Amino acid sequence: MAITPIFVCGAECGRVGLGGSGGVGRPHWSSGGGGSIWTISTTTVRNGVRSFRYNPSANNSLMEVGFEGGILDVGTLSPTKVWRDVIYFAVRPGADCILSWFDYGGSSAGIGFKVSDSKIYAAVEIAGVISFGASGVAVTTGVWYVCDAKTVGSVTTGTADVQVDGVAAGQASRAAA
Repeated sequence: MAITPIFVCGAECGRVGLGGSGGVGRPHWSSGGGGSIWTISTTTVRNGVRSFRYNPSANNSLMEVGFEGGILDVGTLSPTKVWRDVIYFAVRPGADCILSWFDYGGSSAGIGFKVSDSKIYAAVEIAGVISFGASGVAVTTGVWYVCDAKTVGSVTTGTADVQVDGVAAGQASRAAA
């Protein structure tokens, strides 16, 4: 079965802003949790002239995809999500975290980072507790990494499969107690 992308963005439009009601001129990316930690960079780019920059020290927020008429609710489409992120670390995260995820309304699954060994992992988070897969892929600063993710989740369970530059990390799986 072929996977059909429903949205692709490389930040080239330069449109990012705070969330709110739909309407003409609304940015198609918005900071869902408030704050302005998402900005457009024209200095650190992979290709083209722009990229998104995430500054988590400014706020703890998420980024939502939206369109002129409102937020795209990807949660209602299928429990299986497949996506690609291209990640560049100017500075590595200072705590274990999920870098990119889908929220299944009680659990989240996606691409994680573990501080103890500076590796990207498949990760599942339920009730604030992150579970990582058995193996990760080492990353450093100043390098672009192509990360592919496939997650399957529900309110109480989740699995995540992640590849970094084609190298598979161990699958993460967790169910709520």
